[in-house]
Amino acid sequence: MFRRSGLIAALLGLGVGMLLSTRRIQLALYFPAALLVLAVFVVILEHENLVLPLVSQGQFEWGHFQYLPSTGIFSYLVLVAFFFLMVGVFILIGQGVGRTLRSFRPLAAYSLNIFGSLLGVLSFAFLNWLQTPPTVWFAWGSIGFVGYLFLTRVDRRRTLLVSVPLLAMMGLLYSQTLNQPAGVSTYWSPYYQVQTNPFDINGHRVGYTIAVNKDALQFPMNLSGRFNQIARIRSEAHQYNLPYTFIHPKHVLVLGAGTGNDVAAALRNAPGASVDAVEIDPVVASLGHTIHPERPYNNPNVHVHVTDARSFLQQTSTKYDLIVFGKLDSHRVFSHMSSVRMDNYIYTLENFQTVRRHLKPGGMVALGFVVHEKWIADRLFILLVHVFGHPPLVYQTDRLAFDTLFFISNGHLAIPPGSPTISHAQFVEQVLHADPNGTWHYSQLQGYVNPSEFLSHSTMLTDDWPYLYMQNRAHPDHSGLRAPGLVSCPQNRRPEFGQLELPLSGSRLRLAGDQRHYRHCLAVWLDLDHEYHRYLLDPAGCPGGYSGGEPVARHSAVVDVCSTHRGTALQLPGSVDRAAGLRFLDAGGCVKPSRGRPDLFLRCHFCSLVRALREHQLRAGFKPHGRGGGWPV
Repeated sequence: MFRRSGLIAALLGLGVGMLLSTRRIQLALYFPAALLVLAVFVVILEHENLVLPLVSQGQFEWGHFQYLPSTGIFSYLVLVAFFFLMVGVFILIGQGVGRTLRSFRPLAAYSLNIFGSLLGVLSFAFLNWLQTPPTVWFAWGSIGFVGYLFLTRVDRRRTLLVSVPLLAMMGLLYSQTLNQPAGVSTYWSPYYQVQTNPFDINGHRVGYTIAVNKDALQFPMNLSGRFNQIARIRSEAHQYNLPYTFIHPKHVLVLGAGTGNDVAAALRNAPGASVDAVEIDPVVASLGHTIHPERPYNNPNVHVHVTDARSFLQQTSTKYDLIVFGKLDSHRVFSHMSSVRMDNYIYTLENFQTVRRHLKPGGMVALGFVVHEKWIADRLFILLVHVFGHPPLVYQTDRLAFDTLFFISNGHLAIPPGSPTISHAQFVEQVLHADPNGTWHYSQLQGYVNPSEFLSHSTMLTDDWPYLYMQNRAHPDHSGLRAPGLVSCPQNRRPEFGQLELPLSGSRLRLAGDQRHYRHCLAVWLDLDHEYHRYLLDPAGCPGGYSGGEPVARHSAVVDVCSTHRGTALQLPGSVDRAAGLRFLDAGGCVKPSRGRPDLFLRCHFCSLVRALREHQLRAGFKPHGRGGGWPV
């Protein structure tokens, strides 16, 4: 809701203004002054660096937003004030629109209204295509407003008075373009403001920094080996060169090519290879031609495509030896401050299935992503497992390169001999627990991460639910449930996870559910002497429904058992003498304890919609013991 407040305020103001069209006072004459007040208000907020932390719990935001505290009352007050100020501004212009349309018949007035809207959209699209700054936008609008005053026969004196705030506003906007550090160049693309600044390390001009909407986007750098004495350059070059330790491609596709770091790496490591570089922003792509130190886009073997990555994949029939995801993050949304980002539909099941179809036999995918939360890494890991049928190799770079790389192919990849690896203890201490502001941290540590560090269940990203940066499908419900009998959740509020306390050993658990609506996904954690043991459930190979257990940490992977069979039973091992925790995702209904066992209860900590991995569906299910559901006596 907060993210569409500007559009809502504009529509509300225009509607109220049209209702006031019968009033004698001409409110449109006060529109320029009100617009100037709104512009001053925005400039003050920007110079005060006031950011409204309107971030929902369980949602990740890029940049400094991730470190902001939860939304406070002051943020709401500023938002409400800004909302009503915008409503007031559009009331003034809305009355002018209403007064003009009143002289026409309803159908003709409606047609003129639609025509004016389309003309405004086309005009703004034309200005964006010309890559003009906001000063030009407002100058264009001011000329149109003055023309409206002449058409409505406003006297010259009032027209001159009204023009003063318009000139002042354009002067204010122009002054903002002069108030920037030396060396910074500003461009305006169809998506955002782009700023470039020379990037020097130890007195050496190694490249440039590129920021979009004042948030860092990328660093086009010279990684050819000229500045290898600089630690940052060595780390960056290592991560870009790493995919080519597995393959020597002849045809490379780079999605989210930016200004060309990944393309330059392809040219360095695979001389003569044909490279297709896909970048959605025309300004960023043009900067790759002009400011990148290695000038990769000027190479005749490079073909730059200014289009959306997914659109390119759907339109091309070419197959590639290597497909690189170049830290593909748009820093932009489809609509103003919407939860759906432009890159959301890149990291979905359907898109990665398309990516796999574009691989040649023996081809591989290299996905680079700046991870800040463990659940995002789990989500990408599970996505690749689901598409390719086996886990990827995951390389964690140091804090200088600041990237996590996922490598996967149609066949299994082996870690190159002599490559560094990260132990479980190092992973927990330096990656998971080192950053109080997140659950994933970059340090001096670098190397390949054991696949068991990633969960085997996570919300699957699909075209129906593509929200990579939202942890859960719904807002958490903290109303915990505790009941000795049947605990039920509505069909649209299935439990995300819960825990069943089993004081007795050798207990047999039966699930109740309807295969038409639910999929049961289970993983058993056993707490033995305060040590979490993971039991890999393998019904086909183990009559008891488990295959032993080994001490693991709480963050380690869990192999789910997913069943669409009603009445699936799990036999817990008889050696358990402490509480056993049952963890489930997307459970079909809730677990049904026996009515005669008041010491058994289920706690649903949260209720939300969660999908589980399909590749772990139970194919040889447990044979039911007894009849009916619940706990057999």
